[in-house]
Amino acid sequence: MRILFLAHAFLPEMTAGAELASYYLARRLGSRHEVAVAYVSNQRDHDGLSLGHYRGVPVMRLHARPRQEAAARIGLCHPSLEHTFLQAVSRFQPDLVHVQHITRSSLGIMWRLRALGLPFVYTLHDFWMLCPRITLLRPDSRTCPGPEGGEACVREGCYRGTTFDPYHVRVATPQSRTSWKQRAFKCLVRLTPGPVKRALPGRLKDRVAAQMCPQAEAPAEPAVTPEMLLYRDRAHAFLDALALPDRWISPSHHLRERFIANGIQPERIIHMPYVLEDLPRLSPPEPVSPVVIGYIGTLFPHKGVHHLVAAANGIDPGRARFLIAGKGDPRYTERLRAHAHNPSIEFIGEVTRDRLADFFGRIHALAVTPIWFENAPLVVQEAVTARRPVIGSDIGGIPEVITDGVNGLLFPPGDVTAMRACFQRLADDPGLVGKLAAALPAPPDPEAAAAKHERLYAEVLEEHA
Repeated sequence: MRILFLAHAFLPEMTAGAELASYYLARRLGSRHEVAVAYVSNQRDHDGLSLGHYRGVPVMRLHARPRQEAAARIGLCHPSLEHTFLQAVSRFQPDLVHVQHITRSSLGIMWRLRALGLPFVYTLHDFWMLCPRITLLRPDSRTCPGPEGGEACVREGCYRGTTFDPYHVRVATPQSRTSWKQRAFKCLVRLTPGPVKRALPGRLKDRVAAQMCPQAEAPAEPAVTPEMLLYRDRAHAFLDALALPDRWISPSHHLRERFIANGIQPERIIHMPYVLEDLPRLSPPEPVSPVVIGYIGTLFPHKGVHHLVAAANGIDPGRARFLIAGKGDPRYTERLRAHAHNPSIEFIGEVTRDRLADFFGRIHALAVTPIWFENAPLVVQEAVTARRPVIGSDIGGIPEVITDGVNGLLFPPGDVTAMRACFQRLADDPGLVGKLAAALPAPPDPEAAAAKHERLYAEVLEEHA
């Protein structure tokens, strides 16, 4: 079987959960199939395709200059990148394409795959297909149930650099409505091949026709700004695209249910765990005081690290220590350090994969503190394999692995008081860490997860035969 992965990024240029999951699956499948990974390279000063390898996995780097058109910035279309991807497809000649992510690339790639008649499946790592902010977090950090056909994106002001004021609504003129459509769909009309146009949904083709004949448009409706309306159209286009892949893959039950609620048919979205390898395998920690609680991951607000720091500030430094590993937004990281008043909080920088076992060997429990519907955090599975209990947010896929009071401790996301109480329990009872660790589930089986992917590929290919 010839399998081409499409990823928004890949090792070593970017290292996070989706990139690692893609690499481990590609590496294991590559032992018995022809597998290559096409990904959007960070080298974006030119357009084109370059070839290479990463630790035995063939890679096809997609180089494309960033485009400034609004439709490209929010992921609707990027013609030059789509063209480069088609070059990769022509060169590799896959039997099936496994899409890992299309952020940083283009929704148009999915339409091109469908126009070519290529079987493809798509693994959901987050909410990009529903949310332009990826996280289903509104600007004020409230969780969002979904785009509501784009109405929620407009109402809540979920776009860069704009705050929606419902008491100051501007009415767009017919000319302004036409101009933003022309900007958004110019590349689609001018550069998209005929087969792809024919595969577009009727609703999107109607919009294109309307922009080509603006005099036929209905009278202008009250609106806010052209950018807001473009985000509404983004939601429609991405929701239409939910019908394109042969199957969707969800690593968590929670993510699966979210996408079913937003339009994917239940029989077309399969729960399938990640293929994870190279994880640290350690013995459960011995009772000790002070207890050492670690965090490892990216440092961004949606990860809730500021809540962790606030909770740790209230713990006696003689009873618990906190190690925070990772990198991310420099300004956010600076503010975290400034607000870490407890001398037992230590920022240790990024921990590379070859030092992962050392990190878990230094801690007794792991804090996983997101405020968004985190899918299936790889770091939770890393903690399970390392036999370190998790103190985690009761959100997303975390409670699918961690049961409060049994093999870890859970708290409501963003609740500093409840998180501090979890930390205090571990500090007050040194033996609790060992009891929780003993109840952790068995580490994930990478071969079983890879075999499940192979069966799905075979099923999809049989449907296309």
